[in-house]
Amino acid sequence: MRRKQDQQQHYMDEHDLPTEPIARESVTSRSSYDDRTVAVPSHQQSAPFSNGARRGYQPEEYPPAAGTYEPVPAQPVRPVKASPLPGLVTLLFVLVQLLLLVRFLLKILAVSETVVWAVAIYQVSEVFIMPVRSLLLLIPVPIKLDVEIYTLVTILLYGVLARVLAGLLRLLLKPRRY
Repeated sequence: MRRKQDQQQHYMDEHDLPTEPIARESVTSRSSYDDRTVAVPSHQQSAPFSNGARRGYQPEEYPPAAGTYEPVPAQPVRPVKASPLPGLVTLLFVLVQLLLLVRFLLKILAVSETVVWAVAIYQVSEVFIMPVRSLLLLIPVPIKLDVEIYTLVTILLYGVLARVLAGLLRLLLKPRRY
């Protein structure tokens, strides 16, 4: 018990001591420092911050620490090319639309079916018109028209379908940069 009391008496934290104000020293007037002489340093080093190093001295280079890698030299970035598939799909649908437009113009001009190239256009375009015509014949129309309305509707539908498919392919085949 006695030892604990001795240790507590000898141990005193300086932060627990009361603070006392410091006595104010007399401020000297500036007139005592009006001496116009300037102090000159006694010795100047040849180079600042040289710390006594010799000229031409190169510090020893140490090998890199184990586990480090050499930096990879910069390489030019190749532009990522987009897939040509959406453009080819769009081109295919544009060609089908042009074929249907030629068929529509031939029907308006009443080109006879004895002309070989006109017959070829009618037969090839019939493949593309058949799905739309079968859907449009289900809708009753009160007026009988000689003009093939379903050909114009088919041209519009193939145009919309081309835009949708090309956009979807661009989205799916978009080049990714990691």
